Amino acid sequence: MHEKKLALWITQRLLVFAFAGFTIFLYGQFQIYRNAERSTTRLRLRQQADMAWEIISHRPLDFLDSPAMCNALCQRLALITQTRVTLVGDDGFVRGDSVFGASFRLDTNAQPQVFAVYHDPVRDRRIMSYVTRRPGPGSQPPILLRLSTPIPDALDIGQSVLTDAFGYILLALAVIVIGALLIARTVTRQINRITSSIDRYKLGHEGYELEFSEFAELRCLADAIVTMAGYLRMNRTELTHQTNRWEAIITNMREGILALDHESRISIINPAALRYFAVNSSNDAIGKLLVEVIRNTDLNAFIKKLEHDRFQTTELDYEPRLNDTRTYQLGGLRMEFNSEAPSGYLLVFNDITKLRKLERMRKEFVANVSHELKTPITTITGLLEYMPVCIRTDRDQALSFLRTIVKNTERLTMIIDDLLYLSRLEHGDKQALGHFIRENIRKTIDCAVASAEQRARRKAIRFTCTVPDCLVYANHRLLEQAFGNLIGNAIKFSPKESEVEISAREESDELVIQFKDRGIGIPGDHQTRIFQRFYRVDPSRDRGTGGTGLGLAIVKHIIQAHRGSVAVVSEVGAGSSFIICLPLGPEPSEPIDG
Repeated sequence: MHEKKLALWITQRLLVFAFAGFTIFLYGQFQIYRNAERSTTRLRLRQQADMAWEIISHRPLDFLDSPAMCNALCQRLALITQTRVTLVGDDGFVRGDSVFGASFRLDTNAQPQVFAVYHDPVRDRRIMSYVTRRPGPGSQPPILLRLSTPIPDALDIGQSVLTDAFGYILLALAVIVIGALLIARTVTRQINRITSSIDRYKLGHEGYELEFSEFAELRCLADAIVTMAGYLRMNRTELTHQTNRWEAIITNMREGILALDHESRISIINPAALRYFAVNSSNDAIGKLLVEVIRNTDLNAFIKKLEHDRFQTTELDYEPRLNDTRTYQLGGLRMEFNSEAPSGYLLVFNDITKLRKLERMRKEFVANVSHELKTPITTITGLLEYMPVCIRTDRDQALSFLRTIVKNTERLTMIIDDLLYLSRLEHGDKQALGHFIRENIRKTIDCAVASAEQRARRKAIRFTCTVPDCLVYANHRLLEQAFGNLIGNAIKFSPKESEVEISAREESDELVIQFKDRGIGIPGDHQTRIFQRFYRVDPSRDRGTGGTGLGLAIVKHIIQAHRGSVAVVSEVGAGSSFIICLPLGPEPSEPIDG
């Protein structure tokens, strides 16, 4: 829309009104001037007619019979009265005329007008005539005396009026223009104050109070704006608080939030969703199509379902990074604002990867515990069924059965004790973890080796220890148990007359301890799971050696309680190396729960 300046607008309107006013004024002046001019002319013609009759009354009685005398009399009267004089007899014949002489006849049948205004085609002028009738001298019939004089036409009157008023008109126009500019400037100044106050309000300034003392209307306008600004400020403050609250809630939610418009373009994404889908920042997602940011066919199909069903839930598998598949519980809602605005979509993602992993571990744990407990219990139950018969018939067989029952009972006790101990480690039981003091790691390893010497001698296995004296904050009993489990596994799965190497070295702020054997090795696809409860690479072989399947799980939780880590490097047929990293830093405030 074309903008207009207020001052120019006011000046234009005032000039239009002034022009209309001056036009009316000039027209009125024209009428007044014309009427005054005609009234003056009528009065002058009447006075001059009376004077002409006075002169005519002193003429001889027979002068009307002489055209020459009549013409001469008319010319004399014309010079005196400065008009055209015509004498007309009662029969209609002109006796004399100061211009044309007695050469034409007038129509006297019609009643002559006393005053008449007509157009003279010869001279192209308007003429006013005055006719009077009186008895002739002596016994002469009545005669008519007509005086006529030119009168100004409309153009002459207009030029005269305009000439007289031109200076005043220019002066009035100048006053009007200056007045219009002053008025516009005054009003504009007040409006600019309102505008500047509104601009300050838009910029967040609070100083927008206005005071007007000149114009009540603008003062009311300013008061209304101040009141409206107050309401707007209150609403803006409340809206800002609500927005901040919602932003804080959405930002700090653990669940990922995605809001989409009707075209599936992302309008809101919170930090959790950025982490879930490995998006660097919200600027890389806002305004883009969902398929451009998250490439997942299942998610696109889920959005299609929301077009028909307003609410949907499902589980979504997504791989934000290589070899890192996450499982999300997805809830979707189609938002319907009103009948005119198109709908959008709200998606809520909850990372249940750990939950699903724990559920799998729980199922595996229940299955493994059931399997591990079932074997000795089944053996004990079967042997107890034959015990009454064996006692009566074969006492030696009965004693063998009793020894087997005792062995399986001890195995059950070992499994239950290891499970309870592992549970205490996982939950950070202080009694199980004990106290952490500065321990010489070589002394702890020597104790673990000494405890395994008898088992090693049975298979003629040698130990090679290259461990320097090094102090770490640890629990001697826990580390000795962890080292003992690793040494026991090395003896268990190493061939006879082999060697087990134990070494330690300092790297940066860590102590790296390595247990290396020459055993059967561990396949690569099993290495990531050997620290799980009851996990065995070869269940039949492992169960024959009398293990519970919990040794490496206990090792992992003990090392984690010391703020360390444990890993395995192995090759089938070439042996395995278990590597433990323990921190060399200051004493921890409390052990870290595994």
